[in-house]
Amino acid sequence: MPAAVAEAAARWLHPDAVKVAVNSASAEAISKTITQVVQVCAEHKKPAKLLRHLVQVQARAGAVRNPPRILVFANRVK
Repeated sequence: MPAAVAEAAARWLHPDAVKVAVNSASAEAISKTITQVVQVCAEHKKPAKLLRHLVQVQARAGAVRNPPRILVFANRVK
């Protein structure tokens, strides 16, 4: 995992968080097919915005054999 990501994880994740490792030739290898999308909006609009994005991804994929997989990270700071 890239150093910046490891530092962010150390700050934000719970100490008992589960770490998932993917077998890779390099710890810093990132797939070229991964897309990161960041949406900034008001707190009360987040659920609807996330749902809208998921529906759009599903619609673009259509009826494919291997639909895209989505991983959502969420953090609530108070």
